[in-house]
Amino acid sequence: MKNHAGIVSSLIGGDVKLFANSIDEAFAKNFTKESRKDSVFAYAIKSGVVEFNHNKGIILCE
Repeated sequence: MKNHAGIVSSLIGGDVKLFANSIDEAFAKNFTKESRKDSVFAYAIKSGVVEFNHNKGIILCE
C-alpha cells in the first residue's frame, strides 16, 4: 500500500499471512510455512489491530 492514506483497523481471529523470503530464526517458531514456492508464512491470531502509515505496517495481536 505504497503512499496510501493512514489506516487503523481491528482484526478478528484467523491467520495473518506474511509474504517474505525468510523469517529470522528467533521468530520462525511462531509461524507456519504455507508454501515453499511462494514463501508464505502464517501466524494464528485471536484478535488484534493493524495500522498502516508512512508506508509501514504495524500489527498488534493476541
